[in-house]
Amino acid sequence: MKLLIILTLFSLPLFAQQNEIPKTRIGVLFSAPAANQIFTFQSLQGSASYNNKGTFGFGVSLENAISSKMVLETGINYAKHSTFIEPAPQGIPLVGRSESVKLISVPALVKLYWANYFFINGGLLIDIDVSKSNDIDSQTGVGTLLGVGVKYDFKSGVSLQANPNLKLHGLLPFSKEKYHQRMLETGIQFSLLYSLR
Repeated sequence: MKLLIILTLFSLPLFAQQNEIPKTRIGVLFSAPAANQIFTFQSLQGSASYNNKGTFGFGVSLENAISSKMVLETGINYAKHSTFIEPAPQGIPLVGRSESVKLISVPALVKLYWANYFFINGGLLIDIDVSKSNDIDSQTGVGTLLGVGVKYDFKSGVSLQANPNLKLHGLLPFSKEKYHQRMLETGIQFSLLYSLR
């Protein structure tokens, strides 16, 4: 009986160690084809319609644990958002056109882990619009992200994560437009992270 108690006491730190979050992780990420929607906070009559044609992105990530359950996350990401613009009806047939919004984003996120395999994350995005579109308002400014996710950690220090999320670009735009267009993005982000020991 004493031997069983001693073995149990020695094994507790080992199990606790498996549940700890590594102090620092770096990684790469890829956003699967996703959907985007261009909209304004005010409803406008006689405006063009914007039809989603897909989104993809990639980037690098840096995580730093500040507690056993909380992580600060940043990095740099690139995404291309494709849209087909249909002009408003004007009595004569008008030809639609394709446009792309290209964004470089720096996230400032908080990630909360629970139950060893799940997390939620959210925070701000600093977006820089590097596209040349004259038909969609610049998305340069502050955006936001909210997501949930699942992870699996390997003993080697590698972690695989899947993170369905919702992003709003242009929430606080740096440019001044009377009816500023924003972009809402829904998708799933896959990450491959490595623990720096």
